Amino acid sequence: MEWMDLWVNQRLVSYILTYILLGVPLFVATGFVNVSPAIYNYLGLRADMPKALIAALVFAIPMMIGGLAEFGISQTISWPNLIAKTIVVGCFEELYFRGFLFGQLFRKTRLGFILSILVCSALFAAGHLYQSHDPAILAGVFLMTFMGSVLFAWLYVEWDYNLWVPIFLHTFMNLAWQLFMMGENALGNSHSNIYRGVTIALSIILTLIYKRRTGENWQLTRKRCFGEKRCRVRSNLLLPFSYRKTNENQCCRYKRIGQLFAHLRDLLNPLSPSRRGHCSRQWAKPSLRESPSTSQNPLRFIPVKLIIPKKFVQLNNICYV
Repeated sequence: MEWMDLWVNQRLVSYILTYILLGVPLFVATGFVNVSPAIYNYLGLRADMPKALIAALVFAIPMMIGGLAEFGISQTISWPNLIAKTIVVGCFEELYFRGFLFGQLFRKTRLGFILSILVCSALFAAGHLYQSHDPAILAGVFLMTFMGSVLFAWLYVEWDYNLWVPIFLHTFMNLAWQLFMMGENALGNSHSNIYRGVTIALSIILTLIYKRRTGENWQLTRKRCFGEKRCRVRSNLLLPFSYRKTNENQCCRYKRIGQLFAHLRDLLNPLSPSRRGHCSRQWAKPSLRESPSTSQNPLRFIPVKLIIPKKFVQLNNICYV
């Protein structure tokens, strides 16, 4: 940040340029991994902004009132520095750490909420260790920013991936911290931490009440907190297959490859409809009750042993075992 200050000679502009330079490679890499035109919907930027603004403003009332009553408005406010550490920091940090990093880990992997937030919060807290050289203060700064990251990520998920809720709450909390000079760093003192703790508790309680009143489903279930387990099936298969219902969200990425294996199975049968010249693309599901001796096509149910990788076993919401 210092080299950017010397270059542009403006603290506010240096903040914006630094975050943009850091964020461009991240989003370019995300574009290659997730080719989707609805990137704003995925990040949560097209969610209900007025509702998020009202909710965050209500959450931040304890810090606003307590800071004004306890510390008063600071007389040494630098408006460019105030804007940089409130609006700019709140928007960019939530966009990068919650919308991008946490969102990629939690929604695109099987890590679950706990492991995803541990990685995201550790990186977020490590980025605030420049605020002091004292090991004790650094430990406190790391703990406070780590807990703040967990709170913002939880609000982001439970408010139906509305990124504006953590953006506005982060902005209002930083605004109270800078406007009333509640601390020289993110650790603060005992009085400022009391008001911050009340704000955190209020945000959690009101979110729980809102979810109960509206009847919305909880986003963080036990399964999503600890991650999903991969299905375990045998790789050595005998045709014909037996079928069982499975979770429709598992192994869907291998649907096309599974269809290719189904086509291979059909080609191995000399009396299949495709080998007899029919144009139908739907192949009949084999039945274990049908006996080869009584069927019309005796060769239709000849067992063929294939070695198929585990991840290709499930296709079309059906698992072949």
